[in-house]
Amino acid sequence: AIRNLLMNARDAAPNGGKIELAIDYKYVSNPRVHNSEAEPGIYVTLGIRDDGDGIGEEHINRIFEPFFTTKPVGKGTGMGLSVVYGIMQRHGGWIEVNSGREKGSTFTLYFPQVHDRIEILPLPYHELETSIPACNGTKVATQGLLLN
Repeated sequence: AIRNLLMNARDAAPNGGKIELAIDYKYVSNPRVHNSEAEPGIYVTLGIRDDGDGIGEEHINRIFEPFFTTKPVGKGTGMGLSVVYGIMQRHGGWIEVNSGREKGSTFTLYFPQVHDRIEILPLPYHELETSIPACNGTKVATQGLLLN
């Protein structure tokens, strides 16, 4: 989900730009407006903000629909945001978007706080390898830490 949002942010600024990540938490008293299975409580949020082209009013209500895309033929399938939406819903969370043409976009993921102890098993090194497309000098800022 996060990788998809980062790639969309990169694509929204083809001539370069800034992508910022912010992690926070907040108490949500009525999360069922966003996810009928969500429970009131503390949610960890991950905000991904870009200063790209933004999403116009004519498209904002359709971005989570399967196969909806504004990208040229061959550049996108229209499945990325619908998959992110589905992942968040299945895990008791949700995704919100704030965007406007020429104003960039902010996607905020809401993850329910986990109270159970989780054991994380390390993966062999070769399973961790991945290739991330070049970002043409775009920098990612996370809570005061700037990554190239």
